[in-house]
Amino acid sequence: MTKPASGQPHRIDFSQAGKRRRRQRRSQHQSTVEQSTGKPTEVPNRRTEGLLKSVEQESMVDQEKVRRIKAAITAGTYVVNAETIADKLVELEIELTPPEED
Repeated sequence: MTKPASGQPHRIDFSQAGKRRRRQRRSQHQSTVEQSTGKPTEVPNRRTEGLLKSVEQESMVDQEKVRRIKAAITAGTYVVNAETIADKLVELEIELTPPEED
């Protein structure tokens, strides 16, 4: 259990009033995120909020590559390499499969 600056352990209020206060704080936080992003978003903690902000700041899509692919498709010159796609699918499956326990 982590301790705040006061040195006392955090105490969780499990009473009805404590539950009501936690729900109210979550609701206020969620509405703040909705106002800032324009999208309803469930943000359970500060770490997740920070991750969401960093993802929004970074473009995860290579727009130039998308433009080139669209142009190739439109021109009828886009070639699908089935072997590369199969290799990537196998790699993804390996990454997503949890290791087996002995």
